[in-house]
Amino acid sequence: MSLLVLVVKEYADVFHKELIGLTPNREVEFVIELVSGIAPISIAPYRMTPIELKELKAQLQELLDCGFIQSSVLPWGAPVLFDPDILNTALRARYGHNEFVVMLFGLTNALFTFMDLMNQEVGFMGHAISANGNWVDPIKISAIVDWKVPKNVTMNIDQLKNMLTKAPVLTQHETRKEFTIYSDESLCGLGYYL
Repeated sequence: MSLLVLVVKEYADVFHKELIGLTPNREVEFVIELVSGIAPISIAPYRMTPIELKELKAQLQELLDCGFIQSSVLPWGAPVLFDPDILNTALRARYGHNEFVVMLFGLTNALFTFMDLMNQEVGFMGHAISANGNWVDPIKISAIVDWKVPKNVTMNIDQLKNMLTKAPVLTQHETRKEFTIYSDESLCGLGYYL
């Protein structure tokens, strides 16, 4: 029996009896680091007018229908406030406890996590740069790729296009290994590298 199965059997009381549903796979996982030694906070829901309660119920139902929140069994949670004050992922309302299954932009590090997801590939000085390496930005070489074949040239223009546009992917160097940089020496110019 695998270690995972043993752990699940040992802590069976923390797992849902029914499968509520699975969230979609994401490229970036967001983690909230908890400070050790601090007890969870539990505050009673705020009083609301009948109009506010009706709006609250409608918004909670919409979030449930969209799959953005799910029922929660947490013994703590923040009272629900409208708009900018929803900063915690556990909601406590008259209609029960709920928790977000998607990242809120009100969380402190949410913007950084979002930008990390968006910046997996970035353009810089005519090159596309990612964790997989660097290559010439296709927009910069589109004029060469779309080059019309002259009628009086005997050379294979497609081969020339490929030679000019299919530059090898340059990968990042391994910082743990020693390496030497060789650069051209020039008396009338300035050389640099990034």
